[in-house]
Amino acid sequence: MDFALYRKQLLERREGEIAAAQLVRNFSQWFFDLLRNFVLVGGLKYFYEKSGSPVLFICTSSRWW
Repeated sequence: MDFALYRKQLLERREGEIAAAQLVRNFSQWFFDLLRNFVLVGGLKYFYEKSGSPVLFICTSSRWW
């Protein structure tokens, strides 16, 4: 068995596979960025409601988002 050829075939990617992998990567990056933003805004609103802080009120008001 030629291990060099076997290793080359394992590492070789076709053009369509690269495009699909990049699409999945881009979508997952977008999704987790969106999720992070929802968690951040939700956390700010939660702590505003608990503390009544005017600074958090400014951050969570609708004109900022």
